[in-house]
Amino acid sequence: MPLRQALRKRQNHILERLTETIQGALECQELQTKILCKTAAKKAERKKDVKLMVSGLKVIKTLVIDEKDDVYLIARDKLCEINGTKFTAKKANSVNIASSMCNLEEFNVILLRIRDNELESLPVVIRDLKKKTDNAAIIAYSHDNNHSHDMAALKAGASDFLSGEELTAQKLEKSVRYCLRNNS
Repeated sequence: MPLRQALRKRQNHILERLTETIQGALECQELQTKILCKTAAKKAERKKDVKLMVSGLKVIKTLVIDEKDDVYLIARDKLCEINGTKFTAKKANSVNIASSMCNLEEFNVILLRIRDNELESLPVVIRDLKKKTDNAAIIAYSHDNNHSHDMAALKAGASDFLSGEELTAQKLEKSVRYCLRNNS
């Protein structure tokens, strides 16, 4: 009798744990379904937003990745010069900070300054930023008129590359417009 009670007690305990595990799995599956639905809705909304942005009816959120404030101010001022389009610009001092910002906020365009010592890690950086921003247009730029920077950025997956002398309001606007149209 005591053995039978012990076995029943053990079976009940196992059934309770199994029930808890199944409920946890169902809750997890339900959560994953909600996340997938939200992600799909977010992607559909972003595609609508991009179409509106290209036609100039929406605000284009831009993230400038550069540790110097002067480059951010120049980029922000040049973006503000573009007629018929509203831009908001935020700045990140590093790729790590930018990555964290992309987890919290959606950006449509990322201006990424590249240097010689960053060329090897560029594919990983661009791939990470694209994942976190649902394929935002990434426009790499460099103050040097260096062809290797241009080729490395485009090979790594950047939407466009601008050298320092090309960082004018007109070229930036054209690059943003083309990149957004091609990314939608």
